[in-house]
Amino acid sequence: MYQRRRRRRKRRRKSRWHPFFILILVLAGQVAAVIAVQGTEVGQQLLQVLSNSQNPEASSDLEIQESSAETFLGYPELYVTEESSVSQPELSDLRDQYPVEQLRDFDNLKNLYLYDSDYIVPEPELFDLDSFLDWDLTTDFSVEGPKILIFHTHGSEMYADSGPQGVIQVGEYLKDVLESQYGVEVMHDTTLYDQNSQINAYDQMISGVQPILDANPSIQVTIDLHRDGIGGDGRLVTEIEGQDVAQLMIVNGISAEYNWESGQMEDVSYLYNPNRSANLAFSFRLKMASEVLRPGLMRGIYLSSYRYSAFMREKGILLEVGAQGNTLEECFRAMDHFAPVLMSVLQGKG
Repeated sequence: MYQRRRRRRKRRRKSRWHPFFILILVLAGQVAAVIAVQGTEVGQQLLQVLSNSQNPEASSDLEIQESSAETFLGYPELYVTEESSVSQPELSDLRDQYPVEQLRDFDNLKNLYLYDSDYIVPEPELFDLDSFLDWDLTTDFSVEGPKILIFHTHGSEMYADSGPQGVIQVGEYLKDVLESQYGVEVMHDTTLYDQNSQINAYDQMISGVQPILDANPSIQVTIDLHRDGIGGDGRLVTEIEGQDVAQLMIVNGISAEYNWESGQMEDVSYLYNPNRSANLAFSFRLKMASEVLRPGLMRGIYLSSYRYSAFMREKGILLEVGAQGNTLEECFRAMDHFAPVLMSVLQGKG
């Protein structure tokens, strides 16, 4: 959650100092502080803050991103420079294009994830790099029938300039992109599972989606498309090719919780999750592919003790698209950029 800090007005006191001398002292203090920490991460952040103080909009965006400050977003050499930002790279082999060896340090691997440390403590047995990289996530596009199912457990979620069912509009847009640009048959379930209550929405969703999967065995990928809620009029945005684009986040429900007495992660028995390992591999590879193809598009992967909706297929994800302060146009752009990321993984390139 993000909350803006309220500025308190301080009472002006009478001073005998001349304003010119006060200005000189303030500037001198800022320069000294920057010199003292220049070259460090803190120094770089200070320089950015000083720069943003002349641009209120940039400063606001910086504050909004503080909620994901611990997110591992890839190494610097992956980020596209201004000169090459117009032409996005292509993904051919994730192992060659992303410095995955850096993630053999488990602390680096853990930094890809966001989670509540009271309930989740990542363990190497569950978050295994080699397992994630070796998992076969290719999709058979030759079978007849839909290959991808898009649905919305919380279909009533909306955006700044949309009416109710804003996420359904974004889901329909993603369907159109995948079908028109990649020739993939996609099914879009627009049922409002949260119409009566968000609390029971997941039970309602399972009752509606499972029969669709049973009747369409050709469906190999499920996308439960949501909109994040970060408080107030929060907006999650990055810039790609000079345009504002809504940021994405994948949520993994791992059906497990940390037991502080035993010192281990333990399965939640009533939340059966047969595809947990596959779901974790899928979200990991999508995150890595996004850092190669569209740096900054995807935030960290959020881990929860719950199960949510991805458990019904190996290649299943819960995808958060922007937040309530984003516009539909920003979310549509996000789907334009997410589509090649998704397809690269499903085609075995990521």
